[in-house]
Amino acid sequence: IRLTEKRAPAGCMLFWSYEAACDTAFLLLKRAPPPQRAGLMKQTEVVVRVMEQFAKIFPIGRCEAERARARWLAIGGKTREAEKLLGRAVESARAFDLPVETGKAHADLSRIARDPGKRREHARAAREVFTRVGTWGLLEELDEDA
Repeated sequence: IRLTEKRAPAGCMLFWSYEAACDTAFLLLKRAPPPQRAGLMKQTEVVVRVMEQFAKIFPIGRCEAERARARWLAIGGKTREAEKLLGRAVESARAFDLPVETGKAHADLSRIARDPGKRREHARAAREVFTRVGTWGLLEELDEDA
């Protein structure tokens, strides 16, 4: 990711590589012991910016850029803004017919939505998508967070 920070993405086929790097950065941040979080926060912010750069050139990446920025906002306590952005991420993913990314945005909403009813609604939507497309690891992660 550091290598791509100052360069334009080479092609839209790199979408899933960028997405994987982004998900990995947030997972590491979530599971890291407190002393390591400061360094990971900086790296995660770089990943968010790289996703946004990618989305400016390749609109297929918009959903993941919105997800990345929303998760970053949620970490900073800006849940209202994060919820709005995740709602847009759901719509962006649907517009490009990206079911897994749609499910991921719903899963994120199930974690950060302020309204418990909305959290359940988004968890249900994510579970339906993950079951339909067979992304069992994401389904397990959703259940772990429940």
